[in-house]
Amino acid sequence: MNLAMMKTSMLVFPALWLAACGGGGSSGGATSTTPTATSTSYLSVVAGGGHTVAIKSDGTLLAWGLNRNGQLGDGTSVDKATPTQVGVSTAATGSLVSAGEFHTMALSSCATAGCTMWAWGSNDSGRLGDGTAVEKRSPTKLTGSAWTDVVAGGNHTLAIKKDSSSGGTLWAWGRNDKGQLGLGTGATATNYDTKTSPTAVMATVKTWSAIAAGSLHSLAVYGGGSLSAWGANNRGQLGVNNLATDVSYVAPVSTGAFKVASIAAGGDHSLAIFNNGSLWAWGANGFGQLGIGTLVDGYAPVQVGTDTDWESISAGGGHNEAGNDLASNGGHSLAIKTNGTLWAWGSNANGQLGTGTTDDATAPTQVGTDRDWKRVSAGKLHSFAWKADGSLWAWGNNLNGQLGNGSSGTSAPNILVPTRMP
Repeated sequence: MNLAMMKTSMLVFPALWLAACGGGGSSGGATSTTPTATSTSYLSVVAGGGHTVAIKSDGTLLAWGLNRNGQLGDGTSVDKATPTQVGVSTAATGSLVSAGEFHTMALSSCATAGCTMWAWGSNDSGRLGDGTAVEKRSPTKLTGSAWTDVVAGGNHTLAIKKDSSSGGTLWAWGRNDKGQLGLGTGATATNYDTKTSPTAVMATVKTWSAIAAGSLHSLAVYGGGSLSAWGANNRGQLGVNNLATDVSYVAPVSTGAFKVASIAAGGDHSLAIFNNGSLWAWGANGFGQLGIGTLVDGYAPVQVGTDTDWESISAGGGHNEAGNDLASNGGHSLAIKTNGTLWAWGSNANGQLGTGTTDDATAPTQVGTDRDWKRVSAGKLHSFAWKADGSLWAWGNNLNGQLGNGSSGTSAPNILVPTRMP
């Protein structure tokens, strides 16, 4: 749900209203060339729980799909099966948008000192960060203007605020029942308190550079490539090699001595591209979403194959607090290599892998033969990607119109291969 990159998470968007970042959710992938802009091209896309948000080359912000909590930001709670414009202005400079399970976060009006943050959708547990728990159906401006990154998780949000040339300070808000905000130093009740406004995480560290938020866990990069994780670890999604059941970490902990270039957090699994281009995975693996050829959960990072030419990653899947592998929660992974090829693995009951079948895959499987893919975004049960020419492609579940092709409902067929959007 989050694409996370070395500027993550869930996604990177270079444009006008919003543009330039991973994947995730959230927030991802390594830096790559911006797609060529045309009057009809897309510069970015992010897939959430059941909705999708995208930026066109003219800076227009569009959203479609599930909208019962106002996560499309169009002022209503009515689902939309085709792209619907959010707001009216395309003149503001911006940098990022991230789609969570039922909420959306964005940055705009960016300058050297940082960006302005906006939030809309479900505000259960204060995940929008506006100091309330009241749902917002239109973009709501948050305080501050020095934000450089934001990612929306299942029910919490992470952000980075500019502090120095080497990174910034880390902030978190929303639900915290598994310690996913990273605010604690021990197993005391206050370390699980919900926060309705941005709260500093390890305030003395000022070199955070990338973030990713899953359903109940969080990942972040600091100090030039070191990786930390916190929150739920019932499926090993933190990668700290602790096999104890239902152990949560209320403060960031190191996942190893390696250096990472990109991170992505799915519902209950995590991905990372190391600095040498190798791909690693850990966490839930009931559908093969780790890509290691088995269905066994991974409690420490495990290399996916032996290739060292991975460039962009995204991890999908929905809220799965009980730790059960359910088709309704999904769990799939998408990636692009430096040669522009697209790969997918994990749950495929809704065609979210784009391989033309509904068979799960336990190892990376190439999607088609095209070699001009630039970015990917894995949602709960649907997927998006865009190419070097700026064209946008969609596949997977379309129950709520999240593919944006005009159809929705139980009669709307799943799309089993990448299909170009108009």
